[in-house]
Amino acid sequence: MIRYSERGQKYVDTLKGIIRVNELYIADDAVFRDEPMRFIVGADNATDAEKLHVEIDMLRASGELDNIIKRMRLE
Repeated sequence: MIRYSERGQKYVDTLKGIIRVNELYIADDAVFRDEPMRFIVGADNATDAEKLHVEIDMLRASGELDNIIKRMRLE
């Protein structure tokens, strides 16, 4: 990573700081699997859950949900 940025070691130190402060080290052993993606969306109550369901259906019908998922892929 030192050669990735012209900032060199300062860049690496900044990234390490971000990882430490946000406790992102818990993902150190994460592995991407070749399987269908699943997303879990939570709601505080049944009314909010229904609103989310309607919004997701609208995103799916418009094709925007597919666009969002495509943008999230790490290729």
